[in-house]
Amino acid sequence: MSETEVETVRPKFPLYPYQRQVLTDILHALSSPERRAVAHLPTGAGKTRIAAHTACHLLNEKDTDNSLVIWLAATEELCEQAANQLADAWTYLGRWDASIHRNWGSRSLDLRRLPSGFLVTGLAKLRSAAFQDNTLLAHLANCAAAVIFDEAHQAVAETYSFITEQLCSVRPPLLGLTATPGRTANLTDEDYRLADMFNHNKVSINPRGYDSPVTYLIQNRYLADPRFVPISFDSDTVITDPQPGMDYSMDDLGDLGRNHERTIKIVELTEDAVRRHPRTIVFCPSVESAAECNRFLQIQGVASAVVTANTPSEDRRSIVDDFRSDSREHKVVFNYGVLTAGFDAPKTRCVINEGYIVSNDPLYLIKPSSTPVPWNNEPMFSEWAKKEYPFTVEGKEITIEVKYSIVRPEALKTDSVRQYPGSTDYGKHARHNIGVSVIREDREIVLEDAFLREGGSDENPLNRWWGCEVHFRRSCDELFGVDHNKQMAANFTHAAKTLARDDRPNQVILDEMGIDDDIIYKIVGDIRDQTRAMMRQIAQMFAQRRDSQNGGGSRSPEIKAIETATDADRDAITAGIETPTNTDKDREQIPSEEREAGLTEQFIESGQDGQEAQKLAKMLVEQGLSYQFNPAQLDGYQMFNVRSNQGVLHINLNTDHPIYDLLKHIEGRLDENIDESHPLFEASVAIRLLLSSWARMEDQTESREERMHIQNISMNWGRQVDKVINQLRDRDE
Repeated sequence: MSETEVETVRPKFPLYPYQRQVLTDILHALSSPERRAVAHLPTGAGKTRIAAHTACHLLNEKDTDNSLVIWLAATEELCEQAANQLADAWTYLGRWDASIHRNWGSRSLDLRRLPSGFLVTGLAKLRSAAFQDNTLLAHLANCAAAVIFDEAHQAVAETYSFITEQLCSVRPPLLGLTATPGRTANLTDEDYRLADMFNHNKVSINPRGYDSPVTYLIQNRYLADPRFVPISFDSDTVITDPQPGMDYSMDDLGDLGRNHERTIKIVELTEDAVRRHPRTIVFCPSVESAAECNRFLQIQGVASAVVTANTPSEDRRSIVDDFRSDSREHKVVFNYGVLTAGFDAPKTRCVINEGYIVSNDPLYLIKPSSTPVPWNNEPMFSEWAKKEYPFTVEGKEITIEVKYSIVRPEALKTDSVRQYPGSTDYGKHARHNIGVSVIREDREIVLEDAFLREGGSDENPLNRWWGCEVHFRRSCDELFGVDHNKQMAANFTHAAKTLARDDRPNQVILDEMGIDDDIIYKIVGDIRDQTRAMMRQIAQMFAQRRDSQNGGGSRSPEIKAIETATDADRDAITAGIETPTNTDKDREQIPSEEREAGLTEQFIESGQDGQEAQKLAKMLVEQGLSYQFNPAQLDGYQMFNVRSNQGVLHINLNTDHPIYDLLKHIEGRLDENIDESHPLFEASVAIRLLLSSWARMEDQTESREERMHIQNISMNWGRQVDKVINQLRDRDE
């Protein structure tokens, strides 16, 4: 076959293999009934490029004169980046002439008269326009072929969640883009609200046999292998640990930026970087710090610039364009608060982050840590045991250390026995740290889950309340079976899977396998026995918690409201005033055992202890109750939402709404023997009955359109209640 018979045609807007996989998964997710997904890719993996392919595909599918893919971004730099990518993509992927509508900064558009194409808009700009034109979002929703939210974690902020939901009111595909890290991140309510907004539908890179997408990208040379250099300096500066999900205070960041010794260290590090790298970005803690560092570098004759919110738009654009240019001169940009992790500058070879980091501690023994309040400044666990294993390698004695920790009893206490520790912010945080952490040279390489009892965290939430770490040095790599990527410990994992789930004594198992005096099996056997002992102790703590928090007085306002609403429904159906809803039919038709199992599973997934979940499910089924109140983090101004499951209407109260605080404040003032005629008791019952009535109305509404209309009214109701309660608070203050 001659060369002229085979011709390679190269695409003009190509994707790497992993990007094509993500694009396929996104399009599949957006074609599902939920029509929502969040694409979770590490910084530098090409989220914007993949999203541009997605946007072109969706616009091609909706060929009308006013179809718009609406792209939301917070900063001018991200908007400019998106607009440029979309223009490049449509040049090669589009099927007709389309417009790129730029709506950010000083630009001004008539958003009601946009021809088909892409609307790239700053969030603040769109919010301002919607404030002046209260039907604008409804108009854009009718034009939307898709909505794409860059830096999607901002979509759940109260300021922007309403905009997002309004743009999606006629259910176009909604795609979020995020680079939020995984297990070691400080997980907050915001993370869980983000998952709820996108229906827990996450698309990510298939790591193809590697332990994580980042490892896959680095090992296959799509991303650079980073080198982390901590900066040590003497200082009396005291930094206050922030609340979970919040940033450090402006005062603390300012103090860091004003520390002269620290500034000199940053400048020296940057000087070294700029000699070796063509492009360097330094993320500074304050405007003053960025300006000071830049002044020192310019004195040395280095081509450097500052980008902050105070930099005029034209100057910012010029600095960014120069930094992205093909110039061979080495350049540095000192940034504060403008260029984000998603900023696209492919020629960048060095990033220096002056940030202050609080550690994630799987043992929950360090303070301060990233654990949510009240355990961010106090250890949530206490030390259970510590054991050292001496071992000789090439004639040199080394020590393998294993540490254990167990939850402190006070961490299991909650405001109510019916609120389970696993549903708290710190309980959810602990759920992401379960397993035995295998640490080589002070870096975790494996989180081994073979030791989790009763099928793992989903089936036994008690697993989250103990910790274990195995520490060893690189001289033990062969012993542990560490691979060349330093991402697994094969010998340890094999021993764990062999011993951890076997209930026979260790020696019996080892004799059967013909293994004698193997230190790895000795360590694994000890871990198995210790974790089982901790699980027994944790179960006792939960039993003591129930005994100490369960009162013997009258029924609670919640139970009275549930029983009253259930009786009212039964009476109305018996009298022929109402007809049974699907929830009523499920309660009668689904076998009791199946209902009990389904409810138990739901409660466990929400973080409740297995025994308590089963007890609650049994009560609901045996007493034929129609309602159940649950705490939950919900989007925007929702006071609550309603979900039907196993013949029960679940009323999920938004813990972020002031009505929840008000209800808890009322009920917190009731002692266990209070009379049911007490005004506070009756007020609590009345609020819960009102919500039960609303839930019943939703359940009786069969039309999807009418149900959405009711839910929109509920959202507006929640907004008004929020406003009134906050006004009352301000008045009282």
